[in-house]
Amino acid sequence: MISHLSVCVIGHINHGKTALVRALTGMECDRLPEEIARGMSMTLGFAYRSYGSTDIDFIDSPGHEDFIRAMIAGASGAQAALLVVSATEGVRRQSLEHARIADLLGIRALTLIISKADLCPPEERHGRETEIREAIRETPFADAPTIWTSSVTGEGLDHLHSHLADVTLTADPLPDPEGFRLAIDRVFSVRGSGVVVTGTLIGGSIGLDDDAVLMPAGLEVRIRQIQVHGQPTPTAVAGARTALNLRGIEPSAIQPGDTICKPGALRPSNCIDVKLSAWKSDPESLRHLSEVRVMSGTRSDIARLHHLDRTPPSESALEFVRLTLREPVCVLPGQRLLLRALSPAKTLCGAVVIDPAPPVRKSRRGSRLELLRAAEGRNPIDIAPLLFDRDRGSASVDEVASLSRLTPAQVRGALGPGAREVAPGIVADENTIHVAEKRLLEALRLRHAETPTRPFLALRPIQEKAEREFSRDLLNAALLALRQAGLVRIRDGEAALIAHDPAATLSTTDIRQMQRIEDALKVGGLDPPDIGDLLQGLTNGQELLDILLAKGDAVDLYNHALRRRVILHVASLETARLDLSARFPKPARFTTGEAREALGTTRRIIVPLLERLDQLGYTRREGDTRTLCDPTESRAQTKSS
Repeated sequence: MISHLSVCVIGHINHGKTALVRALTGMECDRLPEEIARGMSMTLGFAYRSYGSTDIDFIDSPGHEDFIRAMIAGASGAQAALLVVSATEGVRRQSLEHARIADLLGIRALTLIISKADLCPPEERHGRETEIREAIRETPFADAPTIWTSSVTGEGLDHLHSHLADVTLTADPLPDPEGFRLAIDRVFSVRGSGVVVTGTLIGGSIGLDDDAVLMPAGLEVRIRQIQVHGQPTPTAVAGARTALNLRGIEPSAIQPGDTICKPGALRPSNCIDVKLSAWKSDPESLRHLSEVRVMSGTRSDIARLHHLDRTPPSESALEFVRLTLREPVCVLPGQRLLLRALSPAKTLCGAVVIDPAPPVRKSRRGSRLELLRAAEGRNPIDIAPLLFDRDRGSASVDEVASLSRLTPAQVRGALGPGAREVAPGIVADENTIHVAEKRLLEALRLRHAETPTRPFLALRPIQEKAEREFSRDLLNAALLALRQAGLVRIRDGEAALIAHDPAATLSTTDIRQMQRIEDALKVGGLDPPDIGDLLQGLTNGQELLDILLAKGDAVDLYNHALRRRVILHVASLETARLDLSARFPKPARFTTGEAREALGTTRRIIVPLLERLDQLGYTRREGDTRTLCDPTESRAQTKSS
């Protein structure tokens, strides 16, 4: 059983809606002096009554067509409706429009209330009820339960109370998204307390300690107090008419139609992809690129309508369209909207949000429609492959979750091992990753064949070419898999096949020159020649040095202070390690100067040399001193680095 139920009271002007709510709850909904003077509701009115363990919030909607936007705002947060039709006047224009709006907003539990029963003689009631039912025959509520009432004599009120109690037992709970959402319908200030906003809490629950933001502005707000039915409470739950006393924000920053929600729960967007449901609408008003008014919750915006399939809508037709709005809005997948003509103002059709923030980049119209149709089915197994096709093999978990109306955890569970997480929040098709691995291996083979003596290849050109077919996240995952499989070596933006031997195609002259370089490094020890001197007079000197480095016969160091490279023979590095071990046995500590003196070298060499020993795990630096590590520690540290 739900704890709160919102019931909108709808119908034509002067058919007794406010009087009915007053009779049911004992509360007065008309609060503005002008409303009381005119005897006509102009804004939404609110009252409540408990039915067992469920509190029903009654939303009294204005019946005049000039205030239809207020009626839509009230009905947008309701789970059930009372359609009030006067026994003396019967069904009028706003009776029908309100009923159709309730249907388009997804309200299924509607009760027909024939009011002012005291003004209709008993012998005329059967005929009058038949007339009313005939008038609403074309609406989905032709067979709605009917109760005759009189707010003057009290007739039918007990029956209505009993019926409402039954409704609380069968009403569906509101969707429970991750986080709360309060659609604001009123904003005002209270002296000594600050800003207060009210609305119906749609989904989730809200507490005093919860972080909250005002959307679409994205402003952080702090909740000072929560009230439900005028009483302070530490939490409010879905369906409750809720008042929030806010801190950290000015009243001018908040507008009716804004939303209070959990940070990250909503994303502002100027575009929404929706599916229309049209009833007796004017096809011309829904033509491609026409402007319409979009009613979402308590918000009203102007949007341009784009036909995604370019098929003009007709009566009862269903069509996917994109709404491009003048201002960003925050909606959720599955949320129901109303579209109205700008002039003359009239309700055109309803719409269900399919994608609340579609990508602005152009995609093939057919593929976009296919994705929206899959999103209607809400199955991530159908949605993810279409996103993989669109985004070169990978997809955002959050986007799949949004389109399927599931949590990210549910999406991961549904996709299973066929989708691998290649980056935080990004999944890729496992088969496509394997295809990318093959493409990368082939690209490396071709480049190695073009420059066989180069030990490493620049990785960026290979990636840029591959990114025409695969996303960057997917390619990074493929490269990682190849490295873990022992097929590829990667370093500093370069890559090479493990099987590639750059020395295999060297000429006799090249081999002799490479040996000359290696001998010079051996002789130099910890006082090696400058690179320019080392390679002077050699035709392919740099390539030959790179081969020595790739084979591990030479070590490339860098002195950051001097901004100079230093090349040592690997044997010199090992000799330096052994000499330091003998001079400073563990746990002895030594400074950079002491190490330089012990090895008989210069600061140009000792600083990058010690940094390399740190990286290899042979030494450990603490402040300005170092200590030697045990061989087992060295291996463990080298693995973790």
